[in-house]
Amino acid sequence: MSVHHKWSLITLCLAALSLLYITTIYYPRYERTGVNGTLSYDVGGYYLYLPATFIYKDLKYFSFQDTLKSDPINVTTYQGKFHDNGGFTIKYPAGMAIQYLPFFTVAHIWACNSKVHASNGYSFPYQTMIYFGSVLIAFIGLFYLRKVLLLHFSDSITSLTLASIFFGSNYMAYASINAAMSHNYLFTINAILLYKISNYYKTPILQQAVYMGFLIGLAALTRPTEIITALIAVFWGINILSGKELKKRVQWIRRYKNHYIAAITMAFAVGSIQFIYWYYVTGNPIVFSYSNDDGFDFLSPHIWKCLFSVKAGWLLYSPIMFFTLAGFYILYQKDKSLFCSIFLYFILFTYVTFSWNNWWYGGSLGQRAMVQSYPFLAFPMAYFYGYIRCKSKAIICITTFLFLLFIYMNIWATHMSHNGKLFLTPPHLSTAYFKKVVGTWKQNNNDLKLLDTDEEYLDEIIKPLVILDQFSDDDPLIINPHNPDFKTEPFYPDPNAEWLRTSVTAFTSELEYYNWKQTQLIVSFIKDDYKVKSNFIRLQRHLKPSVEKEIYIDVSIPDKAYDYAQVSILLEGSKKHIIFRNLTVTSFEESR
Repeated sequence: MSVHHKWSLITLCLAALSLLYITTIYYPRYERTGVNGTLSYDVGGYYLYLPATFIYKDLKYFSFQDTLKSDPINVTTYQGKFHDNGGFTIKYPAGMAIQYLPFFTVAHIWACNSKVHASNGYSFPYQTMIYFGSVLIAFIGLFYLRKVLLLHFSDSITSLTLASIFFGSNYMAYASINAAMSHNYLFTINAILLYKISNYYKTPILQQAVYMGFLIGLAALTRPTEIITALIAVFWGINILSGKELKKRVQWIRRYKNHYIAAITMAFAVGSIQFIYWYYVTGNPIVFSYSNDDGFDFLSPHIWKCLFSVKAGWLLYSPIMFFTLAGFYILYQKDKSLFCSIFLYFILFTYVTFSWNNWWYGGSLGQRAMVQSYPFLAFPMAYFYGYIRCKSKAIICITTFLFLLFIYMNIWATHMSHNGKLFLTPPHLSTAYFKKVVGTWKQNNNDLKLLDTDEEYLDEIIKPLVILDQFSDDDPLIINPHNPDFKTEPFYPDPNAEWLRTSVTAFTSELEYYNWKQTQLIVSFIKDDYKVKSNFIRLQRHLKPSVEKEIYIDVSIPDKAYDYAQVSILLEGSKKHIIFRNLTVTSFEESR
């Protein structure tokens, strides 16, 4: 390795060591089970093709579903739907399953020769191999990103760009803790694709073109919208605003038309795997496998929310990407040929990504769907650093400060959304909660109420008056699937009161970890059967298994007229029971 490339190599090694530390010591996800295990949620859906095909021998009818729901597997997060012919289509495309296949094969051989682990597709060997195989994919992606950056930039600029993307963006979480997600694999595909494209337009070789077609097809098979990357392959290195350069590219394509035909054929061959699967299961080559609630809002993309929302704002959680946005202007000034293809890709990619109606993408630290675009966005970022390097010491110092601050913020957000347990899952964040906890490293359990309500009272209580008292120790309320809800009789707060504090002592032997299923304590103000105001908290956020605890919610009394107030307890589809004692409602005035 050239001594002139030592800084980028050091950065790559630091990223590799960080991957190793995060995945083996900090957050060994392969050791976890259930919804916290590797093969859960989306990953469980990507992966489902493999056990269905090679273990349970029923990719079409999914007759083994009861096995998945039973001990010791207990997988309930796979997704798909049955069709009129009895066939079951898996929600997600097959691209990830194909990429998991080498790691699955090793895991299956391991399990089949083990006296401890079951060869059921979900035991420890499978969790482990998919997890660490995915971490290997992340390293390969960083390795190729460094290679392609060194073709265009100095060693120091490459080092800064690598450090920014790994340590300063949400890629760090999706290269390690969530490495088995599609975004990590697509990042690597795109990094390799960029390297192949850069070399192809220097030395056009048929083998390179076929490889490019394979990568584009695999990306589209993993996530159909990734077909946009074909724009990079076609327009790389030309100014598409120049008729002269477009003409040269057309001449190039004609000259090497066999290369392009081979690339397109390879891309289609790989992508056709999905059509073959759909036809095999349903008799139709094209199927919309997502639910009816999923789809695109192309006429109203969620641009502001996707950029800045506390739920999943891209720039809020990866602010170092501001350097990339600034870098586009510099890239335009310095190299219009690179600018055109990358900027065109960026505009179309973000438009499609931000148009998905579930714009927060389920559980997402920032916009996770942006991660796969980072190899392309590394170019304007690198141009930004090259530009700043030639500026005054003051500007360099300010940029260095922001660089370190943004890395600090990303590490903080990554930690707090996983081991720090501050965020739980970011899609359930509220603005009030985010403002309260941003930058803090220690969790205050009482702050978790702000995930559900934007009100809290922290001062001294004045003139308290108990207006409701129910459920003594001898006569508790039990909420379970057979008795899923409860409402108090209407009550009337003191006319001079400004707040209500509703308190209850709760106990459960087993927590409900799905946020949308957690039991709610609701305080409502009602007029003519219409809720003038209603605040709630999810109770299991504040409980520990088999530990009784008093929990309260403070709600300001509305200025609007209302007929009465009422407290409700609602079980949202959970099978876990919860016991309540000493439900009290106290009205009080604010401290002046």
